[in-house]
Amino acid sequence: MNKLFVRWEAFVFITIELSLICGVEIFGRVASESVSSPASQLVFGTEAFMRQHWYPVSIPAFNAILLFAIFNHVNTRNYRFSLDVLGVYSCARAVINLCVINTMLFVNTNAPSLLLLQCGLFLPVLLIVWGWIYWRFSPPNKSVPGDLFHLQNYFDTAIPYDYFLASFRTVMAKNLVGITGSNRLGSTLILLHEIMVWNILALILTRAIGLATAVPTQ
Repeated sequence: MNKLFVRWEAFVFITIELSLICGVEIFGRVASESVSSPASQLVFGTEAFMRQHWYPVSIPAFNAILLFAIFNHVNTRNYRFSLDVLGVYSCARAVINLCVINTMLFVNTNAPSLLLLQCGLFLPVLLIVWGWIYWRFSPPNKSVPGDLFHLQNYFDTAIPYDYFLASFRTVMAKNLVGITGSNRLGSTLILLHEIMVWNILALILTRAIGLATAVPTQ
């Protein structure tokens, strides 16, 4: 059990990937009512490209890197490098998803309830990704850019859970609680995190209002 616990990052990335795959499946059931619009062509063209060319390569590669990391000792460079690659990949996937979800505002679809579900599913994924970022670039992890964040912890020793807890608390607070930037880059990333969370919350509210006020078709 202890060996599984020390590899908690692997389970975090598995959760992120499964959630994003679930979001892709939800998106696959959405159809545009105006296929000729630029927003529709951009969104559905990008998704078609990802399904046909990117996912058949990225998902097996993700699984191979994940297995490679799991079967390596946690203190080796191979383990750290493998999980950092998965972290960068997860961050990139989250940014792409966020761009697609925002672009969908300009697309008339046949399933607004599915888009609301997609936004609700993506919010915890985004918070988990930022929790990992805060943990990875905080002492004593000795990251390449240096210590970007400082955890205002009330306990004797900070554990990874504290960083994820601070990330999730942004949903209930006006700003990030418990994390401060150690330099300008860290403070800028915290601001970016807050903007992304507010963006998703606004999208969820917009979708919910649109769904509640929609006139049912006869």
